[in-house]
Amino acid sequence: MTGYEHIKSEIHSRGIGFIEDSIRFPAKGFYIRSLPKTIIVVEKSLTAYEKRCVCAEELGHHHTSSGNLLHVTTREYERQEYRAKRWGHFELLP
Repeated sequence: MTGYEHIKSEIHSRGIGFIEDSIRFPAKGFYIRSLPKTIIVVEKSLTAYEKRCVCAEELGHHHTSSGNLLHVTTREYERQEYRAKRWGHFELLP
């Protein structure tokens, strides 16, 4: 099982939906927490390595973030992005 397949199976095991699709804005992925389902969307044109990294960060948002990051102050946005990226980095390290 590749690293990308492993993180996808982890996403599914946590009950999070996963979609690979074309994204129309300049992001490689995003995390949507809404009822009844939580979803991670990843840009389908990325390499498997890039998708793995994006999935780790988005999974980090699942564990560390709250609220809609599109409507927060710059400082709070940066804090939540930092926490999600940090969580993702530790998730990817052996």
